[in-house]
Amino acid sequence: MKAYLANLDKIINRGDLIENDRSGTGMFSLIGLNEKYSLFNGELPLITTRKINFTKTLSELIWFLKGDSNVQYLKEKQVPFWTKWTSPITQDIGPMYPVLWRRKPEVTSKLYSNGVRKEIKYEIIQVDQIKRILESIEKHPFSRRHYLSNIAIGLNPEESVSPIENVEEGRMALDTCHQVFYLNVRKLHPVEMKKVIEYRKAQSHAFDEVDNRPLPQYRLDTMLQMRSNDVMVGKPHNIAQYSALTFIIAHVLNLHPGSYTHSVNDSHVYLSHHKEALEQLTREPYPLPKLYLSQALTKEVLLKGELSEEMFQLVGYQSHPFIRLSLEG
Repeated sequence: MKAYLANLDKIINRGDLIENDRSGTGMFSLIGLNEKYSLFNGELPLITTRKINFTKTLSELIWFLKGDSNVQYLKEKQVPFWTKWTSPITQDIGPMYPVLWRRKPEVTSKLYSNGVRKEIKYEIIQVDQIKRILESIEKHPFSRRHYLSNIAIGLNPEESVSPIENVEEGRMALDTCHQVFYLNVRKLHPVEMKKVIEYRKAQSHAFDEVDNRPLPQYRLDTMLQMRSNDVMVGKPHNIAQYSALTFIIAHVLNLHPGSYTHSVNDSHVYLSHHKEALEQLTREPYPLPKLYLSQALTKEVLLKGELSEEMFQLVGYQSHPFIRLSLEG
C-alpha cells in the first residue's frame, strides 16, 4: 500500500488548505490523484498501516449488492458507517448505492405509432446495473461500455437542507462519492497461467472445495472514479471494497482478478486527522492479505443478492494497531 501512503504524504505536505469545507472541519486537499493495485496474485489492497475491520467493509458491500437502502442489514451486522445519515422515520439513506446498483431509475425511449405518424416518448425504467454488467461482459467481453454509474443528478441532495431531510423528501442523504466503476476484460497470457492455477488451488484449499471450472482465459481490470474521497476514513474501505467487487465479478464469470485503479477528483485529509496521518506515515506496510471466494458464490446468488460473509475468506492480514479517527463510524 505504498501508493496510498505516497499520496497521503502529498496531500498533507502539498495540498491546498481549505478552511470552509462542507463539514466545517477544514482540510488539506489535492485534485487528480491515482493509485493502481495488482490483484493478480489474489492480494487484496487492504491498509496495513492501521487496522481495518474488513468484515464491516464486506458487509457494507453485500448490503449494496442486496439493493435495499433500508439499514436493517447493517444494524444486524453492527456496521455503523451510515448511522449518521439514516432517517429515523424511514430507516434508510435514500436512493444511494443499494438502489443505484440494483434498480437505478433511468430514462428510456420508446417509439409509438398511431397509424399516421410515429412519435418517440420517454419513460422511466429501473435498471439492475449488476445484471447489466454481467450480461454485457458475457456478450461483448472486450467492449469499452462495461461500467456501473452512481451518478443520478435528479436524485441529488439539496445542500440547503440536512441529509436526513433530503432522505425524507426522497433524495440521497449525500451526493455519491464513488461515481463510476469501469470494468475491462483482457486476455490472459500463457506465462500468467501458473499464478492463476496457484491462486485457484489455494482458494479451493481455503474452503475445502473442488473447483471444476475450466481455467479462465481472461482477466478483469477495473477502475473507480471518485468525486470526493476522505483519505483517512473512507478511502481504505473504498479501495478494499471495489477491489473485492472486482474479485466477485471475476469469480462468478470465471475470469481472473487483474488490477484495480483508484482515481479521485478531490482527495482530502481533514485537519482533525492530521496527527493520525503523520502517525501512519511513520509505519512500514506489511505484506498484503489474500482474498478467497467460495464456489457457493455463483452468478445466480449474486443476482439474487443472497451473498453472505461466510462466502469470503481473508487470509494473512497483518496490520499495525487501530488508529481511532473522529468522524469515523
